[in-house]
Amino acid sequence: MVFPAGPGTEVGATVAALGRQTRAPDRVEVLDRADRVPRAMAGECEWLWLLDGGTLPQPGALEQLLAALERADPAPVLLSSKVERPDGSLDERSLPIPEVFRADQALAALERRALAVRIARRGSLLVRRRALADFSAASPLRDDIGWTARLLKHEPGLMVPASVVVRPPGGRAGGRAEVAAWLRLAGGDAIEPRERPWFAFRAADRAWAQLRGRAAGLGQRP
Repeated sequence: MVFPAGPGTEVGATVAALGRQTRAPDRVEVLDRADRVPRAMAGECEWLWLLDGGTLPQPGALEQLLAALERADPAPVLLSSKVERPDGSLDERSLPIPEVFRADQALAALERRALAVRIARRGSLLVRRRALADFSAASPLRDDIGWTARLLKHEPGLMVPASVVVRPPGGRAGGRAEVAAWLRLAGGDAIEPRERPWFAFRAADRAWAQLRGRAAGLGQRP
C-alpha cells in the first residue's frame, strides 16, 4: 500500500489512523513526492491505496473498499471513499462526478451500495496496480480530474459511501488550478463527444463559482 504525502504535510495522524484499520494495509509507505510512487510499486500487491497526507481514514475505510470490490460486477479499476469534513459535512472539492451515460453500470453499482463514478477526486483512492503504469505522465496527485477521467473512460469506477475519510480544514487547494483542470477536460480527449456538453457546463460552473468567491472577497475588504 502507498501513502502519498504532500510537502510539509503532517502525516503522523494519518499513519496512526492506518494502524486502527479493521483491515490493516499490507504495507505502508510515506512518500514526500509523487515521482516516488513507481518505486513504491515494486512489491507484488495488485491494489494500492492512495491517501492524501493529513486525511484521517475511519477504522472501516479500507475494509469497506475491499468489501465493495468483492461485490462489484463488473470489476472496477478504481474505488474511492467518501471524504468528509470534521463536522460530518461532505468535502465539496472531493466530491466525485457520477456516471450518467452508462445506466447499466450506475444501476448495478446502486444495487451493491455504491455509486458509479465518471471522475473520482483525491483523498482515498484504491487503485488497480496496472492503472498506475503511466503515473509519471498523468499523476492523480497533480491532476486527479484529468487522470481519473482518462482512466474511467473505458473502465468502471465506484465511490463507496460506507468507506469514510476525514479531511481537515484547508486540506486541499482549489481556485484557478481546479478551474483550469476542468477546462482542459472539457476540451480534451479524456471524455466522449456525447459527454462534452455536460463537462463544459461543469467547467463553466466552477469558473463562475470562483468569480463569485473572488467578488465576495473584494467586497469584504476595508
